Order: sequence, then structure tokens, then C-alpha cells
Amino acid sequence: MSESMNWIVRRLQSRRKDSPSPKSGSKFRQSPSERNRLMKTRIIFALTIAIANNTFAQQVLYCSGTVCYPSGAPAPGVRVAFYSGFYRGAGDYAEVKTDGSGRYEIIQPKKSFAFMVGPIILTNSVMARDAERNLAAFCAFNRTTSNIDLTLQPAVTLSGSVKNTEGLPVGGAVVEIRFNSGESLPLLFEQPITANEQGQFSIPALPQGVPYVIWGVRAKGYGSGSAHIAADNPPTNRYDFPMVVLKHADRKLAGQVLDINGKPLAGAELKFYSDNGPDQPKDLVAKSDSEGNFVFDEVCDGKVMISSVWTDPATKLFSQIGEVRSIQADDTNIVIRLHAFNR
Repeated sequence: MSESMNWIVRRLQSRRKDSPSPKSGSKFRQSPSERNRLMKTRIIFALTIAIANNTFAQQVLYCSGTVCYPSGAPAPGVRVAFYSGFYRGAGDYAEVKTDGSGRYEIIQPKKSFAFMVGPIILTNSVMARDAERNLAAFCAFNRTTSNIDLTLQPAVTLSGSVKNTEGLPVGGAVVEIRFNSGESLPLLFEQPITANEQGQFSIPALPQGVPYVIWGVRAKGYGSGSAHIAADNPPTNRYDFPMVVLKHADRKLAGQVLDINGKPLAGAELKFYSDNGPDQPKDLVAKSDSEGNFVFDEVCDGKVMISSVWTDPATKLFSQIGEVRSIQADDTNIVIRLHAFNR
């Protein structure tokens, strides 16, 4: 029995247990066989609705076309990645492979309406890569266009290395690479790339003439780094990013959060950022304890800014905010006073 079937059965059985039993002697009392038949009927009805929803969900064709080799011959088995813009009804990242005729289609279920925050970007893009032959193709296009044919061309291999301030390799560093597509910077891959034990990474079969950015490099116990290349930089079939150097995150920050009345505030969320470059660890979050105290254990040397927000449990909305700037790493007596958030 599938997980969905098991879930439906459990729900119906729980409803039977929670439902009041008919009074003894009632003419409406059901026999065990009648109850079983009723439960089976409900299961069949629920499954019918679930199957109908999946079967008849509206599908959207975001793009389709043919991928060819430079000779014009169709390119079967080539990986094609779709990168969506940001607009109502935009699709998700998707990967498909071309069929025996070099054809591909990006089809996804139509999305329901969702609240959107941020600039609208109407540009989609598609990238085809043949890693074995080191060929690639790329096209950015308006969302109103759906037929995109691609011709593979000689590609570029991007590589780089990650070291610490002593010049030693940082093995296992996580590298996040993005590329420029219209007005957006989508992730090249859904999963970040991991450097080897020598701190090196390499990505073959990428389209030439596309601006690539190392959006972030991170590793346990270190800060972060970045690097980029311009669209016209790769002159050959290989390009090495500038070496990324990560600082040790061996300092700490600690202090206390006070509310609008100057009293210790529990449950405030805190983040910190570099005051002079993208060298601090990213996405680290701390929460103040019952006494309003907080601590960050992985901080790089240098000045930082700390921001804090407190969410009202009753409304689930930001209620108090605050920040402090030019804090030196290793400061453990920080006081952050929050003020009311004006919506």
C-alpha cells in the first residue's frame, strides 16, 4: 500500500475513533460490515479526487526546441537546464536530456498564485552542455518565447582553488557559482560544488561569453570569499578564477539584547556582517536566551555590523529591530537596544 493510501486510511480511521458512537439500541447503529464498506467507499472517493488533481493539473510548456552539434546533426542525450525569471507563473529550475532526435521540452505544472516580493524579471534562460565533447550553448529569452533551438559550440572549463591565509588548501570548501542572465544571477547548479582535498574545483562544458561569478565560498571554521570573471575574459577553452583566500573564523562575538524598555529580551534573532568586505561567515544566526544574551563562536578578525529583530509571537510579525556597527571581533560586551518597527 502506498504512503498516500496509508495516510488516507489513518485519517479515516482516526475520524471513526473521534466520532461519537450511536446510542445503544439506536436504529441507526451500523454493523461492522457496513462500517467497513463505508470506509472503503470514502477511501475510493479520496483517491479518485487525488488522482484527478494530479492527472488534470494544468501543464505549462516553458520552452522546447532542438539541440544540434556544430555540424548541424542532432545532439541526443545532451543535458539541458532551464533557469526561470521572477514573475507570476514563473517555473522552477529543471534539467532534462534531449531525445534521439535532439529534442527537449521543459514542461511543469502550472503554479498557483503566490505573493511575490522583489523586482520582476521576465527573462528565462536555457543552457545545454555536452561534458564529454566539451561543448555548450546558452540562450536568454523573454518569457513570451517558447521555441529555443540551440547549437553547441566549443565550451570553456572553469576552475579555481581555495586556500587559507597561510597558503594551505581548504579541502571540502563549498563553492556557489552563479551567472548573469538578463537582470538576474541564477545559480548555475542546484547543489553547490565542493573543492577536493587540495582545495581545487573544476567545471567543464560551460558556454563561453557568459559572465560567471563565484557568489560565495564557505568552509567550516572559515569566513567566506568571492570572485568573478567578465563575459569577454575567457580567451580559450579554460579559465582559472583568481584564488579565493578564506580567513580563519577563530574569534567570537557576545552580548545582550534589550527591548524598547531597556529590559533583556529573549528570542531575538541576530545576524552579523562584515563592515569592509565579504570575508565573514555567511548565514550564521543566533538567538538571545532568557536573559537576552547571545554569542557567535565563528567570527573572522575585523569590524562587523550586527542586526537584530524580534518577532511578536502573537502576530508573527516583526515588532522590534535594531543594529550596531563597527564592532570589533572578539568584543563580548555588546549591547543592542531595539526600537519599535514602523511598518
